[in-house]
Amino acid sequence: MRGFPAGPLAVLDGAGTAHLTDGWTLDCPAATVAQLVEWALSAGLGQERLHRAGRDADPLVVLTAAAAERLGLPGELADRRCLRLPDDHQAVRDVTAAGWQLTKRGFGSWARVYRPVEAGGQRQCVQLAVLPWGALDARSWPGMDQLPAADIARVLGTYATRVLTPRGSTAVSGLELMTALRPPTRAVRDANGAWTSGTVPDKWERVQSSLEALPDTDLPMMAERVLLQERIDATIRNAIQDVLWARQGTVEILKKARREVARALDIVDLVHGAGRFRDLLDRLWVLHDDPFEFGRILGAPTGLGREIDQHVFRNPGDWSTEALFENLGAFEAGDARFARFLEGLVSPDVVPDEPAQRRFVDTINTHLRAVAVELRETGEDGGYPIFQVVASGLARTRRPKNLVFASLAKPDIQLRPRGTGHAPGRIAVDLAVMLADGGEAIADLALLRDQAEVFGPVASNPTAWRMLAGIDPAALGALRAARATARAVAWLQAEEKREEIPASRAGGRELPGLVLDIDATLVTCHSEKEHAAPTYKHGFGYHPLLCFLDNTGEALAGLLRPGNAAANTAEDHITVLDAALAQLPDAHRHGTNILIRADSAGSAKAFLAHIRALRSRGIHTSFSVGWSITEPVRRAIRQLPDQVWHPALEQDGTLRQGAQVAELTGLVDLPVLPENTRIIVRRERPHPGAQLSLFDLDEGMRHQVFLTDTPYGEGSLQHLEVRHRAHARVEDRIRCGKTTGFGRFPSRHFHVNQAWLELSLTALDLLAWTRLLLLEGELAAAEPKKLRYRLLHAAARITRGGRRIHLRIAATWPWRNELTSAFARLAALPRPAT
Repeated sequence: MRGFPAGPLAVLDGAGTAHLTDGWTLDCPAATVAQLVEWALSAGLGQERLHRAGRDADPLVVLTAAAAERLGLPGELADRRCLRLPDDHQAVRDVTAAGWQLTKRGFGSWARVYRPVEAGGQRQCVQLAVLPWGALDARSWPGMDQLPAADIARVLGTYATRVLTPRGSTAVSGLELMTALRPPTRAVRDANGAWTSGTVPDKWERVQSSLEALPDTDLPMMAERVLLQERIDATIRNAIQDVLWARQGTVEILKKARREVARALDIVDLVHGAGRFRDLLDRLWVLHDDPFEFGRILGAPTGLGREIDQHVFRNPGDWSTEALFENLGAFEAGDARFARFLEGLVSPDVVPDEPAQRRFVDTINTHLRAVAVELRETGEDGGYPIFQVVASGLARTRRPKNLVFASLAKPDIQLRPRGTGHAPGRIAVDLAVMLADGGEAIADLALLRDQAEVFGPVASNPTAWRMLAGIDPAALGALRAARATARAVAWLQAEEKREEIPASRAGGRELPGLVLDIDATLVTCHSEKEHAAPTYKHGFGYHPLLCFLDNTGEALAGLLRPGNAAANTAEDHITVLDAALAQLPDAHRHGTNILIRADSAGSAKAFLAHIRALRSRGIHTSFSVGWSITEPVRRAIRQLPDQVWHPALEQDGTLRQGAQVAELTGLVDLPVLPENTRIIVRRERPHPGAQLSLFDLDEGMRHQVFLTDTPYGEGSLQHLEVRHRAHARVEDRIRCGKTTGFGRFPSRHFHVNQAWLELSLTALDLLAWTRLLLLEGELAAAEPKKLRYRLLHAAARITRGGRRIHLRIAATWPWRNELTSAFARLAALPRPAT
C-alpha cells in the first residue's frame, strides 16, 4: 500500500514481536498501552480508503493473551456488566496521562484511543482488539484465540483485503463497510454553478462552520436555544449557564458566608417538600444523566443523585446541610449559580408557605449581610413573595468585559414547551405510569397529582396536552430510544437476578432464544378522528399493528394505522418488526435465535423475504406464519393418507384429543417463498360454534395451515405446530393492552394518538418489568387487572417519625407481604452500567 507499508493491522505476541499480514514482523518495544499507540502510528499501519470521499482506516493492533499480560492488562474483564476496564486501572491512567483519550465505551475488547483533531491537523487514532476479552466472537471466528500470532495476522489480513479491517462486532464492521463503500453525499455547486454530488462534512466541520458563520452578538441567543434542549447533558448545561449568567453580572458571595449559611439551615426543613427540593437540585446541579427519567421508574438514580436520595431524602439525618452543599459543589460554584440556588430555596416553588419563606430569608440574610449581600423581596408570584440576591451596600459586582462562547453540543431534540417548568420527558413518564395504573384519559393524571409525596410534582392536564401535541417524529424516535435504553437496564438486572431472560414455552418445552408475536387489532372510535376509517368488521376506528415479546410479555413496537388499512401489508409488518428488533439490547439482537410468529396476515412474500434477509446482518431470525387454504392446499390435504397424520399436542405436552398434524412440503408449489420453507397443516374436530369453510364442512374437520423455515431435525411436526399455535397468546397481550391505554385514543389528531400508543406500550413494559424483577409465584404471571387490584391500588399512608419516612400498609391487606417483598427487591436491584 502506498501510504501504509506495514499493512492494515498487526498481531502482537508476548515477546514484543508484531506479526504483519504479509508474514513480515516488526519489533515493538512498547511496555505500556500508551507507548503501543505511539508505536502503531509510527509503524505505517493502516488501510487506504475504499471510496475517494471516504477516509483511511485507523491502525489496528490485535493483542494476544501473552501480549495483554506484557502490557499490564488482566487476562479477563472483572466487570461483566460494563465489559471494560475501570477508569482507575493503571493502563487507563497511562493512556490519559499521555494525552490520549478513550471513546465513551471505554477500554473494552475493542478500544479506540485517539487525540482530538486540531484544525487542519491529521487524524490520530488507533484501534486495539484484545483477544482474551472476546474481541473476536467465537461464533464468527471459531478458534481464533488459539492460533499462533502469525496465523491470526494472516487470517485477519485476508479478511481486511477482501472486506475491510475489522472494527468491532459484526454489526459495527458491517456499518463501517457500508459507509466506507458509499459515504453519504449532499448536493453542492461546482465551479460552474451546476449542482453536483459532494461529500458530507463530519460533525466537527459542520459545527465549526456554523459557529464561524454566526455573528458574535448572536452567540448568547444560540446558547439560550441550546439550553432549551431537553436531552442536553447536565455538565454542558451548567457550563453554558455559567457563561450566560456571567454576562448579566453577578454579586460576589464569599465562601465563608456560604458555609455559614449552610450551617444555619436545617436539612429537615429543606426536604420537607421532597419532590420540590429535588427538582431544584436537578435544575442547578449535575446529579445524574437520565433525560427521560426512566431511572425514576426502574429504581434509584445514579451517581450523586443516588447518594442524595439515600442520605437526604430517605434518611434526612445522615447528612447535614453543610455536607449536602459540599457534595453538590456549592461552595466552589460560581457566584451566579449559588445566588440562584439561594433564590430557589426560598421560592414558592420549593416553600409554598409565606411564613416559612420569610423565616428562611431572615436566617440566610443574617450571614449574607455581613458581606454586603442580601435576599430582597422584588415581586410576587400567585400571592407569594419572590426574593432575589442583590448587593446591599459595597458588595463587589463581577461583569466580564468580553464574552467568548462556543458549544460543541449539537441540539438533538425538540425545544421544551414554553411556559412550563415540567420536562417533557417527565410528563411522558407520568402518563405512562398513569396508564399502567389503569388510567384511561389525560384527566386521570389527577390521581398522580394528588399524591405529590409519592410521585412528586405532576403536570396539569393542559400541560400534558401541549406535550403530546408537540411530539413530532424526532421526539417520538427519542422516546423509543429511551424505551430501548430502559429495557437494556431492566434485562441486565434480570440477568443478575435470574441468570437469563425467561424462555418462552410451548408443548411443555422451553423454546430457544426470543419469540416475537406480531398481530393487528381493531380499536373503535366513537367520534371523528384523523385517519379513522371504516373497518372490515363494519366498525369505525383504527387498525394498529403490534409486536409483543412472548418471553416476558413486553410490548416492543406498535404502528397506528387507519381502520381500512390492509391486514397483510408487508411494508407495515416490516416497519413494526424493525422497530421491535431495535428495542432489543444488542447482545440479544445479535447471536440469539429470534422466532417471528404471525397469523396469515404475516405471510406476505416481501415480509418473509425480509425476515430471511436479516440473517445477512447477523440477526438469526426464523418465521412461523399462517397460510391461507387455497385450492392447491385443499387438493394436497385430500391426497394425504391417514398414516402420515400424527397426533397433535396440548400446550402442556400431552396429546390433544381429536387433532392431528401432517406436512405438505413438496405437495404444494411455493416458488416465490424463501428457500427451504415448509408447509404444515393441522386438522381438528370443530368445537361447537366454530366458523367453518365449505371445505371444512365437506371434510368434517377444521383445518389450519402455517409456514415455517425451521429446518428438519430441529423439532418434530407436533412441536412445530404447538409452537405456532402458542401465537394465540398475543390475543391476551392485546386484550391487556386495551385496558392499558390503546383501547381508546384521546385526540382527534393522528400524531397525538400515535404518541399515546407509544406511551401505552411503555406502560405495558413497566408492568412486564415489575413482574420480571419484583414479583414471584402467581403474581409473576398476573395480568394488569390483578396487579392493580392486589398491589398498585393497595391502601397505605405515609408517616414521619425519627427523621424517617414510613409507608404504612394496612395489616389486614391480603397481599401486604407480596407488596413489601416487592419493595425490598426493588431496593436491592443493582444499577448496571449501560
